[in-house]
Amino acid sequence: MQQAYSIDSRLLESASKIAGLSNYDEVINLALKKFLQIERQKKILELEGKIQWDGDLKQMRMARDSDDFS
Repeated sequence: MQQAYSIDSRLLESASKIAGLSNYDEVINLALKKFLQIERQKKILELEGKIQWDGDLKQMRMARDSDDFS
Protein backbone atom coordinates (compact mmCIF):
# COMPACT_ATOMS: atom_id res chain seq x y z
CA MET A 1 0.00 0.00 0.00
CA GLN A 2 1.62 3.22 -1.13
CA GLN A 3 0.91 6.31 0.94
CA ALA A 4 2.42 9.77 1.07
CA TYR A 5 3.35 11.05 4.54
CA SER A 6 5.18 14.06 5.80
CA ILE A 7 8.05 12.70 7.92
CA ASP A 8 10.78 14.73 9.59
CA SER A 9 13.78 14.06 7.35
CA ARG A 10 16.23 14.49 10.25
CA LEU A 11 14.42 11.83 12.27
CA LEU A 12 14.30 9.50 9.30
CA GLU A 13 17.99 9.99 8.54
CA SER A 14 19.01 9.48 12.19
CA ALA A 15 16.88 6.35 12.50
CA SER A 16 18.32 5.05 9.25
CA LYS A 17 21.89 5.47 10.49
CA ILE A 18 21.19 3.94 13.90
CA ALA A 19 19.35 0.97 12.41
CA GLY A 20 21.94 0.50 9.69
CA LEU A 21 19.27 0.59 7.01
CA SER A 22 19.50 2.57 3.78
CA ASN A 23 15.94 1.92 2.61
CA TYR A 24 13.54 4.36 4.26
CA ASP A 25 10.60 1.97 3.85
CA GLU A 26 12.51 -0.55 5.98
CA VAL A 27 13.24 2.13 8.59
CA ILE A 28 9.58 3.11 8.81
CA ASN A 29 8.43 -0.52 8.98
CA LEU A 30 10.96 -1.26 11.72
CA ALA A 31 9.86 1.81 13.68
CA LEU A 32 6.22 0.75 13.45
CA LYS A 33 7.04 -2.81 14.56
CA LYS A 34 9.02 -1.51 17.54
CA PHE A 35 6.23 0.89 18.46
CA LEU A 36 3.70 -1.94 18.44
CA GLN A 37 6.03 -4.16 20.46
CA ILE A 38 6.45 -1.49 23.13
CA GLU A 39 2.73 -0.76 23.31
CA ARG A 40 1.93 -4.46 23.66
CA GLN A 41 4.50 -4.76 26.45
CA LYS A 42 2.85 -1.82 28.22
CA LYS A 43 -0.51 -3.61 28.04
CA ILE A 44 1.02 -6.73 29.57
CA LEU A 45 2.64 -4.68 32.35
CA GLU A 46 -0.74 -3.15 33.15
CA LEU A 47 -1.87 -6.65 34.15
CA GLU A 48 0.62 -6.76 37.03
CA GLY A 49 -1.20 -7.59 40.24
CA LYS A 50 -4.47 -8.21 38.43
CA ILE A 51 -4.02 -11.88 37.61
CA GLN A 52 -3.88 -14.63 40.21
CA TRP A 53 -1.31 -17.32 39.44
CA ASP A 54 -1.15 -20.53 41.45
CA GLY A 55 1.78 -22.23 39.73
CA ASP A 56 5.01 -23.47 41.27
CA LEU A 57 7.84 -21.62 39.58
CA LYS A 58 10.55 -23.75 41.23
CA GLN A 59 8.88 -26.94 39.98
CA MET A 60 8.47 -25.48 36.48
CA ARG A 61 12.15 -24.55 36.34
CA MET A 62 13.21 -27.99 37.53
CA ALA A 63 11.02 -29.62 34.86
CA ARG A 64 12.43 -27.30 32.20
CA ASP A 65 16.01 -27.97 33.25
CA SER A 66 15.47 -31.75 33.32
CA ASP A 67 14.35 -31.59 29.68
CA ASP A 68 17.76 -30.23 28.66
CA PHE A 69 19.17 -32.69 26.13
CA SER A 70 22.53 -31.01 25.64
